[in-house]
Amino acid sequence: NRIGQTAGSIIWEAKRTKAWSNTWLPKLREEKRNTSAQCAILISEVLPPGIETFGYHEQVWVTTYKYAIPLAETLRKIGRASCR
Repeated sequence: NRIGQTAGSIIWEAKRTKAWSNTWLPKLREEKRNTSAQCAILISEVLPPGIETFGYHEQVWVTTYKYAIPLAETLRKIGRASCR
């Protein structure tokens, strides 16, 4: 925040594969709990069906490399409610 206190944290995971796998999500959710992060973001070259740029999928934000920074900036601006 403006006085230098941590307002929240984001845990990131990146995948460079040719196919989406829902098996990645439980591990990332567990890491989110273990680190007390407020948000989990998975960056992948391939997204789950129905998501083209970014979206909230099974309690994890997913996006492509192109949209990773814009998604992070958006989540930081709108706060914890966006990370559920």
